Amino acid sequence: GGWDAKSLCEVTGLSQTGIHHQLVKLRECGLISSNTDGGWHIHVLRGGSISSAVELVTNEARAVLKLRMKELSGSISQSDERMAVNAPDEVLPFRIMISEPGPISEDDGHLESLARDLGLSGERARIGDSLASKILIELCTSSDPRTILALSDKMGETRSRVGRSVDKMRGAGLVQRVPMMNRIAQDIFVGVMRQF
Repeated sequence: GGWDAKSLCEVTGLSQTGIHHQLVKLRECGLISSNTDGGWHIHVLRGGSISSAVELVTNEARAVLKLRMKELSGSISQSDERMAVNAPDEVLPFRIMISEPGPISEDDGHLESLARDLGLSGERARIGDSLASKILIELCTSSDPRTILALSDKMGETRSRVGRSVDKMRGAGLVQRVPMMNRIAQDIFVGVMRQF
């Protein structure tokens, strides 16, 4: 058996609208599936249990993410200089959206669509806003690490907007922050001069 919306309303005390919204979220994330029986949608956990449903969603997410990362790998230029600096160990909360490849709109290119699907453009991404994909391309093709300031100058955007995009990429595990050893002396000098 499964559950219909009416039974869920009676058991939980939630309204039909509240149950509907929760069921939509559970269906979208892949934890439940629905069948129609006599005009009612019957909802069940995929695989018959929460552990099976989570395992199915996990395996699907891994497969889709592997496909999407394969798309990105074609844009990465190998660079020994860029990877020569070791990143300090830092633990960031991992956050990435995993979305199957869909149709690419006429306004967006391949990487714009990928950046939006991975959640790198933000939750309210505007159509035609390609900042995240431009930064991604710049970081993938650059032979050296890039600073937020250099990226903002190149993109013609504010440092805070570029920084937010880079932070999303860091949270997704695509980008790492590394110390710029050749700039330490300059940054210390500038910092001391600002104090006086």
